[in-house]
Amino acid sequence: MAAETYIYGLRCPIEDKIRYVGKADDPEKRYGTPAPRSLRDLGAGPHAMPSPKQAWIKKLRDKGLRPDMVILEEVSTETATWRAAERRWIAHLLTEGHPLTNSSVLRKGVASRLSWYATRGRKLAAALEVDPAELIRSV
Repeated sequence: MAAETYIYGLRCPIEDKIRYVGKADDPEKRYGTPAPRSLRDLGAGPHAMPSPKQAWIKKLRDKGLRPDMVILEEVSTETATWRAAERRWIAHLLTEGHPLTNSSVLRKGVASRLSWYATRGRKLAAALEVDPAELIRSV
């Protein structure tokens, strides 16, 4: 039998939305592991730059909360397989309106995010009171 790994989501207990998609061979161990020092001490130094995921988790912890782990899919440990599953879940959850903090999503830049919001009817450009074409050209 092929080895298995898991694609999981971290769900915000306040918004009831998935905020992060990841991969873990042992989800229970991963979820139960204490946060690394850099995550526990976010903002402790003058140059602290937390990732969006870390900043979100810190906000939850400041409220005495933590994200819920949700197993999205069990897949083969073959790199191409789990990466494809992770990308598929990210795309699906974005389409459903989940505000993901994955760096792979954020790295795509403002133009692709605006395009995604526009095609999903989010009216981000209207909220910013700008022409979406102008924002895309300026990136």
